[in-house]
Amino acid sequence: MISGIQTAASAIWNEATVFTRIINDQIPAAKVSEDEHTIAFMDAGQVNPGHVIVATKKQVETVVELDDELAAALFRTAARVARAIDHAFKPDGITILQANKPAGWQTVPHVHLHVLPRYQDDGVELTWPRKNPPMEELKALAARNCREGFRALTQNRRATKRPMRRSDRSGSFPDRGAPADLATHNCIRIRFPSGAIYMWEFEKRGEEHAIDVSGSLTLDNHHLRIEAAFQGVGLAWTSEFAVAPDVAAGRLIHVLNDWTPPYPGLCLYYPGHRHVPAGLRAFKPCERARC
Repeated sequence: MISGIQTAASAIWNEATVFTRIINDQIPAAKVSEDEHTIAFMDAGQVNPGHVIVATKKQVETVVELDDELAAALFRTAARVARAIDHAFKPDGITILQANKPAGWQTVPHVHLHVLPRYQDDGVELTWPRKNPPMEELKALAARNCREGFRALTQNRRATKRPMRRSDRSGSFPDRGAPADLATHNCIRIRFPSGAIYMWEFEKRGEEHAIDVSGSLTLDNHHLRIEAAFQGVGLAWTSEFAVAPDVAAGRLIHVLNDWTPPYPGLCLYYPGHRHVPAGLRAFKPCERARC
């Protein structure tokens, strides 16, 4: 979904987790690695020597709320940390644990993984009560996952363009504004890899507008655009599913709602002849399985 976004930036820091405070150097930690999206540091409890926590820098509560790029960054760092632990501590094994919500054993409401070196008879226990259902039940559960899970995710990613204003600030974007109102606001512009600038698109009752918005910042990375919106730089144009948790929590607010109707989303077109590239040939069944 496509949306104009503006932020209530101060709300983020009012609910900072202990991990966010570590990221901001507000409390000390023994850091192992750090990049644009993730941070790794020694767990204070050290269940076994070398026990590391890997967390996202963006404060997101559970893995369900991660977009694909941030999820990939989190698990990529976890794999690098696991390789480092394996080399440095020579454990008998490694457990990677990721928990969500209290019922799933999550204790800090900030998505993270434990990378834990393991040894024979180290006293670490994880109960796993197997149910062993018959194959017919397994197939029914798989169909439910596909029918009610993946398809719902696909439908939720229908594109939408909506007006938004800051929740913590009066006199910002009008509730019933029009695309022309963008001229009086700082917008975070989008640059394609080709160098072209994306024109923000709006439609209402057959009336269409494509606007080359003005702003002090132009970016080619959607994560950076969202972060800039969080910092109060201006209005950002981004995929709605990527910021759905922030919208639900009131940290980001839609603008131009009635000018941004949903559309079916992106489609993949490819040549129908038999000489299909190997990468595309491998990708097609994976994408069909998700639908």
